[in-house]
Amino acid sequence: MTDLIDASIWVQCDNLEARRRLRARDGQEEEELHREWEEQEIPFLLQDRPWERATAIVAGRPLLEHDPNTQVVTAQLAPARAEVI
Repeated sequence: MTDLIDASIWVQCDNLEARRRLRARDGQEEEELHREWEEQEIPFLLQDRPWERATAIVAGRPLLEHDPNTQVVTAQLAPARAEVI
């Protein structure tokens, strides 16, 4: 089915930041659901590795200075480096 996709974007974020965003979005009452989801998601991601098929990888929590209203921080897989575009 991926042959029907022209481009894809993987947004990479560390687990602590992802949990913080989930709590902000869904509230504390969904914590158990998120934990159950993560228990299944992590092994799936490690096996499927969707970032390897992504056209672009965007930093969900970039360390580079940028204007989040007009720029995103992307990563190149090889050589490893990041840039603001």
